[in-house]
Amino acid sequence: LLRSSARLVASRPSALPPSTIDVSRLKDANIAEPSQAVVRSVQFHPSTPLLLTAGLDKKIRIFQVDGTRNTKVQSVHLDDLPIHTAQFSPDGSRVVAAGRRPFLYVYDLPAARVSKIS
Repeated sequence: LLRSSARLVASRPSALPPSTIDVSRLKDANIAEPSQAVVRSVQFHPSTPLLLTAGLDKKIRIFQVDGTRNTKVQSVHLDDLPIHTAQFSPDGSRVVAAGRRPFLYVYDLPAARVSKIS
């Protein structure tokens, strides 16, 4: 790891360009339905303004992120899987969720269908 990233670690730090950075506080992305437990995964959709959250409350939640309303688009509860990791597929049409179980779930967004993979 260090050998391949040595040039990044060894390079001297550079200063930010002399300009103004504007920062403004927006609504939380999951304001429409906050998680009831630890959130373990957060990921933006590869091509649309959607945000995925998933965690130990066994729910996958998808929000339309616009900075003002951040509405919930979909959510699904997986009865037997506290979610440790969840991720959009490369094309964004599915969510794969896994935990500390010998199986995982695939959630097909367009069809709103959940499949258990053992």
